[in-house]
Amino acid sequence: MIPSTAVITAVVAIVCYLGTLTTASDVANLDNAHQFNTLCKLIRFPEAAVTLFASDADPEADYTDVLQLNMSVAPENWKTQLSVGKKGASTADIAKIFSLTTQEIDQTWQNHWDKWIEAHDAVKEPNKQPDTIKKFHLNKLDAAQHAQASMLIRKAAAAAEDLYIQAQALKEQTSKVTPATAKKTLTQAVYGPTATAAAYENSKAWTAYNNNRGTACDDTKATSAAATLLCLCAKAAADQVDEACFKTQTASSTWTTGSTNDLTTNFNEILGHCPKIGNFQLTSSILKQITNDIRQAIRINSNVGFLGAVVTSTCSGTSSHGVCVKHNSYTAETASHKGKVKWLDDLEDLAIKLDNQEQEIFIFNQIAAAIKTGRKSAFKTPQIMRAYTKPQPSRTVSSKTDTGDSTATKKKKEGAEEKCNKKDKGTECKTPCKWNDKAEDPKKRCTSSEKAKKNRKGRKRRNNKMEEQILKEKRNASKRKKEGDCTGNCKWDGKECRDFSFLANKKNSSDVFFPYAFGIIYIF
Repeated sequence: MIPSTAVITAVVAIVCYLGTLTTASDVANLDNAHQFNTLCKLIRFPEAAVTLFASDADPEADYTDVLQLNMSVAPENWKTQLSVGKKGASTADIAKIFSLTTQEIDQTWQNHWDKWIEAHDAVKEPNKQPDTIKKFHLNKLDAAQHAQASMLIRKAAAAAEDLYIQAQALKEQTSKVTPATAKKTLTQAVYGPTATAAAYENSKAWTAYNNNRGTACDDTKATSAAATLLCLCAKAAADQVDEACFKTQTASSTWTTGSTNDLTTNFNEILGHCPKIGNFQLTSSILKQITNDIRQAIRINSNVGFLGAVVTSTCSGTSSHGVCVKHNSYTAETASHKGKVKWLDDLEDLAIKLDNQEQEIFIFNQIAAAIKTGRKSAFKTPQIMRAYTKPQPSRTVSSKTDTGDSTATKKKKEGAEEKCNKKDKGTECKTPCKWNDKAEDPKKRCTSSEKAKKNRKGRKRRNNKMEEQILKEKRNASKRKKEGDCTGNCKWDGKECRDFSFLANKKNSSDVFFPYAFGIIYIF
């Protein structure tokens, strides 16, 4: 039976559809768009005016000011010794000036000697001192003020010296990578290891270039970012991908395998789609982002790395094989990556150096700021010390010393007492006077209230002493009694006769005994 036209048409449609599935794995337009965008930024860097993150701090001036201020309040013998010193003096010469051994002249002396001499020379003549110091008139401070100022300024100078040493150690690390050295690395990574300018040259962008694209787009020959861009974006003469890197790609020059010997035109047409960069600051973070994007875009297939779109294992520039760069022995292990993409390795090293330098600059700036703060503090000291007065020893007033106030009070009390004494009748002795019938002196029965209080206290003390004496006599007498005679307030305790009459005389018996676990313990 002959198939109908409808059946034949259906079979043809199925075959055509299967054909589209077969070609679906070919390189398509925009497959290399991401890599192109990243390479665009990088390749424009060498043309730009590159600057780096740098420090504008300079602790030198602040440290010099602190040294000069410290020298202006230094002891005279120290100034005298420094006056005969010279910059660049040897360890032996310094030791001789200060009557020290050479072993005592440590690294601190050697590192700061010239600075000390400069500071001394700057302030040795008061009328030639810097205005910042001259205005303080330090020679007008009294001895106590000068001593305090010297101590505080010396402390500030010691702190500034420690910080200055740290700053000097870091200073070299803050400028190891310069804009010029950074730009050189960028230029060589983009245009080839021997390139000196931001311009494409076929002989520099490739290592042993040949016009066979399948062998040229290999890690041993495509040894620059410019060569990589051509492998990923240049059109092939046949079986080409028209827009591998960007939409509406207008670069019309083709790379014909076996006949295209110079790719300058091809490169410039492709680069024309990348916007130029004016002035910009290159930082470690910017460069790391670019290198990470490129490194992570490399795909592994059978222990081979491919940057760009690949179908087979050949980067011939055709849609059926691959528009890419091939990196042999590039596996998933990071140890295998080093040296396979040399220009990318160099950019990663530059990013690390920039990162280290930026951290050193941050620390350097903090130290410089601390020195500046110390300088401000030191220069406030003379002004503060002008208001300083030496503490006076506190005076202790003896209780026996009569002051003006106590004398006046005493006279006042004596006057009041005399007025009360003149009254010889109880009816006349009124507040603030007090009548006492039992007064020993009949002329002083009427006394002031204060006097009466003192008299009552005196009588109470005398009465208490008399009571104690009577009790003592009673107890001694009771001890001499025998058991048969021990009666009344006396009690026999088994050994001797004791007098307990004092318990009746005490209003509060808790003053003389306290309960215990097995009875009452008496205190005598």
